[in-house]
Amino acid sequence: MMPVSTTMSEDIQTRVARVEAVRAKTREVDRIKARLGREKQFNKRVAINAELRVARQELERLATGEPISAKASE
Repeated sequence: MMPVSTTMSEDIQTRVARVEAVRAKTREVDRIKARLGREKQFNKRVAINAELRVARQELERLATGEPISAKASE
């Protein structure tokens, strides 16, 4: 079973690419969480939390099959 939703119009190559993108984004979210756990300064934790929120939103878009716009990845 694939951890992401699939659409009928999606071919296998697109599906595999999306699953790989989800895995990469999941690793990124995990790295950000680890950084957040290590950081002690409040202002830096706020910035890391904002970064984590954006990464989670991108992961959600990938998992549901919606394309990520160029603006969201900046």
